[in-house]
Amino acid sequence: MSRRGLSFLTKRELPLFATVTVVIPGRGPARPAEGPTDFFTIASVVRVQKEIETYRVGLRFVGATLPMYSAEIS
Repeated sequence: MSRRGLSFLTKRELPLFATVTVVIPGRGPARPAEGPTDFFTIASVVRVQKEIETYRVGLRFVGATLPMYSAEIS
């Protein structure tokens, strides 16, 4: 995951250039007395690579971007 996109493995083949909605729990802006919110954005499929039983999909955010890089989500 980076500020402008992410990649993931899935069993579903997504079409190149498809538009998807991305929701990342707890990675949105913090609200006073409530803590972090969920991060919502729109992304475009920019890479689909077939692996043995899955597809590695690369998304580029076309809406909001993350404020900083995160190597993994815990």
